[in-house]
Amino acid sequence: ITKYYRRYIKTYSLTFFTNYYYLCFNNPHVVLLLLIARLPACVQFQHLPSQDRESSGPDSRDIKMYECSKGSFHCRTKVGASGSEVPRIKLSNGAEMPAIALGAYLGFDQNGIIRPREHNLRDVIVRAIDVGYRHFDTASIYETEAEVGQAVRLKIAEGAVHRHDIFITTKLWNTQHRRDQVVSSLKESLKKMGLSYVDLYLMHWPIGLNEDYSYSDADYMETWRGLEDAQWLGLTRSIGVSNFNQDQLQRVIVEGSIKPVALQIEQELVDFAQRQGIVVMGYSPFGSLVKRFGVKLPGPQIDDSTLVEIAKKFNKTTPQVVLRWLV
Repeated sequence: ITKYYRRYIKTYSLTFFTNYYYLCFNNPHVVLLLLIARLPACVQFQHLPSQDRESSGPDSRDIKMYECSKGSFHCRTKVGASGSEVPRIKLSNGAEMPAIALGAYLGFDQNGIIRPREHNLRDVIVRAIDVGYRHFDTASIYETEAEVGQAVRLKIAEGAVHRHDIFITTKLWNTQHRRDQVVSSLKESLKKMGLSYVDLYLMHWPIGLNEDYSYSDADYMETWRGLEDAQWLGLTRSIGVSNFNQDQLQRVIVEGSIKPVALQIEQELVDFAQRQGIVVMGYSPFGSLVKRFGVKLPGPQIDDSTLVEIAKKFNKTTPQVVLRWLV
């Protein structure tokens, strides 16, 4: 996987970041923040006393704040105390996507993809639901779909939420790009999650691979038609793409039967996607939070000396400064 990422980045001059902080752009004049927290650093939560809670002014809600007290970095995440407080973005097909999400990607090391340990990930997602998260982002390659499903089913069984309250995004991996593989791959993801459908199914990358990670001859339009099959079968409510460039996206719009409702890419395609009525989900706006084995990634922007100075001046964290500027 590491070898493939390096080759892909070299070929397409893309920057691949490994933790998720999403921004959702639904309209040229409004930017809504969709925060995806990196999970390994948030395996234990500590409720902060009221005097330590941030106030955002007279219009701020009564919120809960939790501090991640284990892992490779410390962060504070604030979310509305109830699901109804989380803003939702309307997609082009009428579906609504919560603008605050929790990503279930744990990264990779010298041994490959990092897999969840015991019930850590499941417990994090359970707590996330308790504090207001309603959108969870996973993928076949992350190998965390089972834990996402376990947590969601647990909270549904408790009566805390209904299935329609939760928005689940997962992604098709590159080795399943033939049309006849797409539906079976999504069915396998649903089996792992113990769910009958997902809310958004994305083509993770436009390039297909063989099992040995050599490039396959599967065209991404063939793959897209497989995603359309999955939506027509009711296995996913919406479909979209990730890491596509403008030419690739334009081809899907022109040749496909269903227009993508969402696109996960970098800033330069935002204007084009908005003109097409496609919600853009841009990830990692301040780089990688932690170092990754064997991959040359940009350093964590939260450690940038200028940002640290600004954060101290206003008594905020560096992520708060960056995300506020982006919004």
